Amino acid sequence: LVDFQVLRPVIEQHPGWVALEQVKRDPNVVAYFGNILQKPIWDDEDFQMYFEGHYETWEFKCEAGLPMVRLRGVDERLGYALDRTRDSDVAASLIVSAGEEVRRLPWRYAAAAFEALSKPGAEDVSALVQRVEAHRRLLSSLNVALVAAAEEASLTELGRLPGALKV
Repeated sequence: LVDFQVLRPVIEQHPGWVALEQVKRDPNVVAYFGNILQKPIWDDEDFQMYFEGHYETWEFKCEAGLPMVRLRGVDERLGYALDRTRDSDVAASLIVSAGEEVRRLPWRYAAAAFEALSKPGAEDVSALVQRVEAHRRLLSSLNVALVAAAEEASLTELGRLPGALKV
């Protein structure tokens, strides 16, 4: 299995999208396949399957026949995790542990987070406190999310927000 710690530094050297060919030519990637895995370097389809299989971390695309990859930002990875969870305690834990990344959470994931937090959760005091703290952090970051939503969202997408904000 390809190690995240080998690919990440290669891709982080370049802002935005990186050509897959550039990743495959990187000396560290070549050495990892040759010395550690003792296998030939993957072809484009194998890398595509790997990146698409780890879509929460990587984004892969092919533009004009050129395969490219980028590392998703922490806020984007948090958003994907929040979008997938339907458990209020898990959502609260993700939000509270994310720290300042919550402030950069894309608006559509903020809506999903509020929806997840509205589900019933554990009734012990520590779980309740964590959910309240998660709501507080989300609400404090909402102005940034709403400004972005006003610029990007359709009316249908914006229609999700009032229901998500009911607590």
